[in-house]
Amino acid sequence: MSAFLMTIMVANGAQAGSLSPIAPTGIIVSTSLADIGITGVEWPTYFNVLIAHTAVAVAGYFVFGGWRLFRRRYASQAGGEEAALGRFERAHWITLAVIAALVAAVMLFKINVGMGAFAGAILLSLFRVAAGGDAVRQIPWGPILMVCGVTVLVALVEKTHGMELFTGLLGRFSTRETVTPMIAFVTGINLGL
Repeated sequence: MSAFLMTIMVANGAQAGSLSPIAPTGIIVSTSLADIGITGVEWPTYFNVLIAHTAVAVAGYFVFGGWRLFRRRYASQAGGEEAALGRFERAHWITLAVIAALVAAVMLFKINVGMGAFAGAILLSLFRVAAGGDAVRQIPWGPILMVCGVTVLVALVEKTHGMELFTGLLGRFSTRETVTPMIAFVTGINLGL
């Protein structure tokens, strides 16, 4: 598979879910929209972003030859331990159940997604789904530290009124003709501004 095609698929797949109302980034966007008085557009915004990224991924898949992959067959030469890696076991089912419970808790009971994820991690540890030491070593610390750093930076910018400065600057260049079509495109609704 071409690296470029793989990049298109991975990037668009990740971005397609980025504004989900249960994803941390979607929660940040929903909170920011609520702060400026736009509420009730979380799901339309998410679905429009999902549709746009899905369309790009499907187009990239066909333009860059992804359809040819259906003709290929994978024959494993592995035996023993490597062949066993493909089997779905008890640990996998428990992990899927905890993820489903987390999604349901966030959507139905408005549980904080971060605290819910910690509770899920504790459950997985109690059920001995993975060895604690191995799990900690496999955590992608680089992206986690990057997200934490960006979160601290955004909080700092908000505390020092940098967001007000930035939005004021954007407000000087924005007109009714530029803002209304953008809001309608992203949210799928016409605000009648």
